[in-house]
Amino acid sequence: MVRSLQRMTETNARHALPGRHPAGPGLVLCVAEDGNAVWLVQGGTDTKERVLGRYPEMSVKVARQASAKWRLVARRGIDPEAEQEKARAEAARNLHQFYC
Repeated sequence: MVRSLQRMTETNARHALPGRHPAGPGLVLCVAEDGNAVWLVQGGTDTKERVLGRYPEMSVKVARQASAKWRLVARRGIDPEAEQEKARAEAARNLHQFYC
């Protein structure tokens, strides 16, 4: 299958047909038959794909930034999922301290 070399834009993402659409190095927009779309990042400490977020809640620009950060952390030998979970726990702790 031949893919277009056109760069993924918000308009392309909004009008994407069901299937997998490359959006950058290691970043894929996966659109389901019902129209739901998620950003997948490939790579890391293993070859699994992981969900970065949903489109349109996460824009193309933000998805690219998150993918680049994910790959950078993985290149350093750190598990990106563990790092992400650590950041979520810290944010929840800070929120709890703010309201209590």
